[in-house]
Amino acid sequence: MGILDFFNKKENKDKYIKWLKKNAGERMDANRKELFKPDRCDFHLDRYEFASKYIKDGNKVLDVASGTGF
Repeated sequence: MGILDFFNKKENKDKYIKWLKKNAGERMDANRKELFKPDRCDFHLDRYEFASKYIKDGNKVLDVASGTGF
């Protein structure tokens, strides 16, 4: 089962949303604009848009966030 399959199952999605709401001060899912301020989401999504210009098909990318803002 891939990660998208996991999150597409309603019971998993509901648990994830509940967890994300509880931890919203420390966690972020920029695709959940219903949970976070749109400008906060856009700030995170802009990073991926910038990086996507340098990624070629078949490349693998590791996104490591420190959680401290640095």
